[in-house]
Parts: sequence; structure tokens; C-alpha cells
Amino acid sequence: MHVWLIHLGELLPIDGNPRLFRYGVLGEMLSESGHRVTRWAPTFVHATKTYRAKSDCRIDVDDHYSIELLHAPGYRRHIGPRRLLFHRRMVQAFCRRSVAVDRPDVIVCAMPTPEMCAAAVEYGKRESIPVVLDIRDLWPDLFIDLMPNLLKPALRLATRHVSRLNRRTLAKADALVGISPGFLEWGLGQAGRPQQPADRVCHMGHRRTVPSDNELSQAKQRWSDRGVKDDGTFRCTFSGTIGHLFDLETVIRAAHQYDDDGDRGIQFVICGEGAKLNHYKKLAGSLPNVVFPGWVQANDVVALYEMSSLGLAPYLETIQTTYPNKVVDYLSRGLPAIATRSGELARLIESRNVGAAYTQRDCGSLCQVIERVRRDANLRATWQANARALYHEEFDAGKVYATFIEYLESVCRPSVSRLRACA
Repeated sequence: MHVWLIHLGELLPIDGNPRLFRYGVLGEMLSESGHRVTRWAPTFVHATKTYRAKSDCRIDVDDHYSIELLHAPGYRRHIGPRRLLFHRRMVQAFCRRSVAVDRPDVIVCAMPTPEMCAAAVEYGKRESIPVVLDIRDLWPDLFIDLMPNLLKPALRLATRHVSRLNRRTLAKADALVGISPGFLEWGLGQAGRPQQPADRVCHMGHRRTVPSDNELSQAKQRWSDRGVKDDGTFRCTFSGTIGHLFDLETVIRAAHQYDDDGDRGIQFVICGEGAKLNHYKKLAGSLPNVVFPGWVQANDVVALYEMSSLGLAPYLETIQTTYPNKVVDYLSRGLPAIATRSGELARLIESRNVGAAYTQRDCGSLCQVIERVRRDANLRATWQANARALYHEEFDAGKVYATFIEYLESVCRPSVSRLRACA
């Protein structure tokens, strides 16, 4: 089986730890299983706004696995006309290069971007190759949901051409895969059809790293130097981009409440950088129970989770339609999670008894959840055990992507005309 994996935003394994990157892990596992893999990605690196190469090029990872890098001028702002132009040029580069690459048996293309998905579907229709659209972001709906209500009508009008393209492309795809039930439901709604046997949910698989005892010891010493001691303190931890997706203000208000009460047995550690970091630092002021260490290395994150009692997932309710990597990382370490009370993430946490949910922007509700587990050691132990079990059952990369590979093998067997009727 020859599989094309197409994604314009995901980093390649050569750029960093592939454990969080879906197609990096999937590509490796496909190759190890004896399948051929061609991965498509840009030379432009979204996260760093730099280039991997100055022109189209091919990287041979091994005898079964190659990476096709497509070149186009990049952009500086995440949202703007230059990024839209970049997407169009990437489609042009793909159409130009695809004729020189061996024909695949199946194509998996990440949604977004809508333009590349449309190009992949058109290629598949022309060559009678099944195309699976892998829904990983609800674009542009997610962006619109995050905007103030006054701006939403104008943004819907400005992005209506993208929404129309999504509907056409998703309706023409041979199968849809969502990283959560909500994402699949969104895709089917856009496509205007009910779920068929070939439509699936495939979570974002996660590879759990295991530092050595010496590496963990060194990491804990670095934390001690930052004022985060391995002394049994009840610790609530957040690690991620400190931007507009999260309500960390409520977390800091809770820290103020504990400080006002003279409670010195609790600590909040907020790791990461981002557009709102300075805002939250000002809110925290000189609070002794809040630590902002900035970005920390992978081993330090693992050590911090081992010294923590709860993992914070204060996502805004408008985006809670999936299971973020952050939360899966918490689960893999046996760290119970607490999230705002809305959407699939909260339902997962509560239904699998791996944590609890609280009311968004309600400091009292957050403190109630914290105190519930803080006072009940048995509950905490139950949540920890359930978190590990849930990770191994549904989010371990080995299991997730082994199942995905079996699914792709089944997609390749029937003819395209019979794809939606196959099991």
C-alpha cells in the first residue's frame, strides 16, 4: 500500500520530537509495517517563520518513506492575505509536483487547509484514488467563535467562500476521519450527509517519553532552583501556549483567594509563553503561590507532572470540541485533569472519572473542584489510575495508529464506488 499524507502545518520529525505529531508517527509506523509513504509538507515552518529549504525537494527517510517539501513564500502573521496567498501557492506547487511522484493507493489529507483538501480530492477523483479527509481543526468556524460577537457577522461574510469550499470538498471526499466525535460530526454536517461505515474517529495518538532516573533527578533540581519543590505541595499545573484559547485569569484569581486565606499548601505553576503572558503576570503580581517559568524542556515537563496533583485545562468553552494534546499528556502521566464545564473534553473527563469540570470564569467553582480532590486522597488515587488506563486504551500512539493503518488497508481494498459501503 502506498499512502500519501498531506499536511501544510505539521512539523516534520527532523524538526523536533515527533511524539505529538500525527503524521510523523503514522508515517514511521506505516514504513515499519512495510507500506510505502510519501509525506507532503511545506518548506516554510509555520511555528518559527523560517524555511527548511529554498526550493521544492525530496527527503528520503528510509527505503519506504519519503518527504516531498513544497516551496512557496511564507508569511509573518498567522492570519492575513499573505497566508491565504501561501495556501494557493502550495496548491500550485502540489499540482506541479504530484505528476512526478508515484501514484498512491490512498490519500490522507489534513483539514485544514480547505484549498489543499480540495486539490487532494480533485486529484483522487481524476486518478480513481480514495481520499480520506482527516479533520483536525474546524476552520474557519473556530476562528469565528473566538472573536467578539460584534465581529462575527462580518467574519462569516468574509470567510463564506472558505465555508462553501469546505462543504463542496467534504461532500466529495470518499471518507471522513475526525480526531474526536465532535469533529467528525462537524465534517458530516458540512458534507450534508449521515455517517457511513467508512467514516471514523481516530484520536490524536501520543507517544509517552520516559526520561532516565538521572535526567528526572536533574530536572527536579532545576525546578527546586525555581521554587518548585518536590515536597508534597498540592500543585496545579498548566503547560502550553499562553494565548487567547485559555481562561487563566480564573486560575490566578483562585491563587489570590488562597493567598488571601493564608493557605500556603497549594501552588500554581503556569509554563509557557504567548501573547497574554505579560497580562497574566500583571494579574498575579507578587503572589508567592504562582510560578511562571516560561518555556521548559521536555524532561522538566515530565518532572513537573510527577510533582503535580492536577493538570489545568482552562480552555474557553467555544473551542472544547476535541481532546487536546496537553490533556492527553496529563493522562499519560497519571495526572488528573480539570477543565471548564462544556464540550467533549469535559464530558470525557467526567464520564471516565479522570478529573472534574468547573464553570468557566467562576473562581468559586474552580476552588471547589480543587478542594474536593485535595481533601480526598482516595479520589485522587482513583483519578490517577483511571487517567493512566484511559491513555493506554484510547490515546497511546501505538494503538491509535495501528488501528488507523488497518483502516487505511480496508479503504484500499474496495473500489472507489463501493468505499462508503465498506466496513
